[in-house]
Amino acid sequence: YYLADNYAKTALQNKFVKVVQKDTGVSIIDNNLKDYYTNLEKQGLVLNKDNKKDFDKNLNYARTLNLVVYNTYSHKYHTLDCKHATVSKQTKILQKSHLPKNAQPCKWCHTNLNNKTHTKNKITQTKYPKDVKEKYLPIYKDNYLEFYVTDFTKYYYPSEKCLTTACQSLLREINTAKNSIDFAIYGVDRQPEITNALINAKNRGIKIRWVFDTNSKGNTIYLETFKLKKLLPDCKRDIDTTLSNSNNGQKAKDAIMHNKFFIFDNQKVWTGSANISNTDLPGFNANSAVLINSASIAKIYKAEFEQMFAGKFHKLKTPTQQNTTTLGHSKISVYFSPQDEIITQHILPLINSAKKYIYIPVFVITHKQLNQALISAKTENRAGKMHMKSIIIDDKYSIIGSMNFTKSGEKYNDENVVIIDNSQITAEFKKQFLHFWY
Repeated sequence: YYLADNYAKTALQNKFVKVVQKDTGVSIIDNNLKDYYTNLEKQGLVLNKDNKKDFDKNLNYARTLNLVVYNTYSHKYHTLDCKHATVSKQTKILQKSHLPKNAQPCKWCHTNLNNKTHTKNKITQTKYPKDVKEKYLPIYKDNYLEFYVTDFTKYYYPSEKCLTTACQSLLREINTAKNSIDFAIYGVDRQPEITNALINAKNRGIKIRWVFDTNSKGNTIYLETFKLKKLLPDCKRDIDTTLSNSNNGQKAKDAIMHNKFFIFDNQKVWTGSANISNTDLPGFNANSAVLINSASIAKIYKAEFEQMFAGKFHKLKTPTQQNTTTLGHSKISVYFSPQDEIITQHILPLINSAKKYIYIPVFVITHKQLNQALISAKTENRAGKMHMKSIIIDDKYSIIGSMNFTKSGEKYNDENVVIIDNSQITAEFKKQFLHFWY
């Protein structure tokens, strides 16, 4: 039920669906023109005679989540088999780690005596590895670039540790910066190795400036952002000037500063799809990132950063100049939302001219023109999200960055996208995609 509910939110929430009356009852047709119940069966979230293996896999995974029934009225939480769990209709199933701070355990199902009773009937659970630190190994590396893909098939839990090559790369650059670090992030949440490294960098004399996202009320979904703001106060948030200067207040209100990039010593840029959070950098969600060693690329990102640091977010920014640089075997093009019309002007032409394949490891696609241009898309069935915002084309182009392929991503939000023309990188990225696919 818990996994099916999460799948429903991803598949149906805020999307148009068709409700069809059939002889067998009411059927929901999702926006991919597929019967929703059939999709549940294919995902292994409803048991049938053909999907027992996938269903059992989901069931075993659900047992690792430490799920409880939370009563939103009494603020008590229960084991799933507690006789008091579903007495009230005001309940929902949560991971225990996600309970509110004022939640209290049910006295009946959480006493030591009762736990001993339950232990007798305890079902053997699959023990998935936790906090496995991978060997530092980019999927591609040369004198100018390191390319990373976090493999969410290896990580079953969010983590506060720097486990992946992508995270270790970012941590290394923070620790070895000599003069300055400028960065733009959506927010920060439970990544102490990264935040402590930034604080230590400031303490050793590194100039640190940064920008981050808040909503119109000054809030952010990543609560540790404000803790970092107190320790690294030379920062700006996007909402302060946008609402007062935009010609379209509602769109400005809805826009977000969704970048995830770092500039080191005006020489290197680290960027990609990973938020500085316990679900992204440590590998629970699949993400892509790149480290670019180039003063030319750093200059492009620095110009964008300076606009935001000066209070020009969203529609207030001017178009990017001199987007493309050649570095060894790679042709690198950098674009920013919303000023550069990334999907319409730069991604769609590549898709429309594709000859062999288009692979799309991506979090979400709602951009109408892009949907019409694509010939295939990916469906995945894990607890962690496919959080990449990427396209792989013809063993030639790798497209990565912070921008979801949505109208908001292109037209309103602050985002960055890197288009890399390099056959070796794209071939390696394709291998990783096919690993996820199969």
